[in-house]
Amino acid sequence: MNLSTAAKAGLLLGIALFSIHSDAQMARNDFERALDLQEHYRGLIDHLPFDFEDEQKSIAFNLGRSHWSCHLADYACTRGNRFADRDPDDEGYDSTPKLQDGDELAVNSPDGQWTAYVLNDNLVVRPVPAKPSDASKAKVTDASQKDSQAKDKNQPVVLSMEGTADNYYAVSTIAWSPDSKYIAIYRIRPGYRRIVDYVESSPPNQLQPIHSTMVYPIAGDVLDFRQPVVFDVAARTQCEIDSSLFPNQFEMKPIEWWKDSRGFTFEYNQRGHQLYRVVEVDASTGKARTLIDETSSTFVNYEPLERNQYDHGKYFRRNLADGKEILWASERDGWEHLYLLDGKTGTVRQQVTRGEWVLRSVDFVDEEHRCLHQRQRYGEGRRPLLCTRIQDPL
Repeated sequence: MNLSTAAKAGLLLGIALFSIHSDAQMARNDFERALDLQEHYRGLIDHLPFDFEDEQKSIAFNLGRSHWSCHLADYACTRGNRFADRDPDDEGYDSTPKLQDGDELAVNSPDGQWTAYVLNDNLVVRPVPAKPSDASKAKVTDASQKDSQAKDKNQPVVLSMEGTADNYYAVSTIAWSPDSKYIAIYRIRPGYRRIVDYVESSPPNQLQPIHSTMVYPIAGDVLDFRQPVVFDVAARTQCEIDSSLFPNQFEMKPIEWWKDSRGFTFEYNQRGHQLYRVVEVDASTGKARTLIDETSSTFVNYEPLERNQYDHGKYFRRNLADGKEILWASERDGWEHLYLLDGKTGTVRQQVTRGEWVLRSVDFVDEEHRCLHQRQRYGEGRRPLLCTRIQDPL
């Protein structure tokens, strides 16, 4: 299938950007070529955001009403309707996780021993049935005894009891700890769904008007509230996280565990957008603390920092060494720059970039060589690719 010029240019850029060699100098050269290509086709591809699909075997982008998926193995591209699978209930500005009951949506633990799901608004876990070995088969010869043991072993365990239809656990927010000992999940108290009606009087594909609706909250409407709860699977205990650090929610980002399972973080965007906070929770105690606070008397731009001259935000976070250090973008000195924070205290260890210019994007973080590849704008001139040194760890 033939691609448009814009799509071809975007595909070449995507391949160049994502085909990064492990060698630092090769990575730098790759980015130079990719960014030079982007400069050449800037007018064509600024509205072609890329992402990985199919376990990083394909890159994908949206163009108009089409969704393109291009396989990196053979460069074959397929086109689909980007709106074909859209759920009408998701139209508009309602990101409230849905109430979904049943083990069809169960989430398995990393070690494959447990599966977790929501049933009757509450969190339930169940052991994953193991395939019996020959030795275990020999020990149990009576059929009725075998069935009874298997039934007892695989019984579901209800971990919570307080969930209701108006305050339910959302299966889409389940986050297992890497060691499979804990589950962190949001309990959802839905807000007010303000429905706005639209009529498209002259649709391009039919003579009759098209009626549609969308959820559109306005100032003062009650928004959904997400209460994080952590469960110890073996002990069958739960701990509700103190909500004093995130009382007035506009958005709560997904829960992310540290790799060593010592705890997890989530990001709190306060309504009004004058406070953006990273909260860390200790898994063993359930105690929460503020890890990073980003404040502004006007507005904290929480959109992602990305290379797009028409629509780019200010948010960037990159955990280094499993959170022992954090790269964080901030305008705290009056300009958008990158800071290296201590992962334990949240204090600034190094202002990685500085000066009277704005950081537009972070192209590549070379953790091994402690180098940040990024471009900066000097007036209207070409933005050079720079390798900025990141301070060595303590």
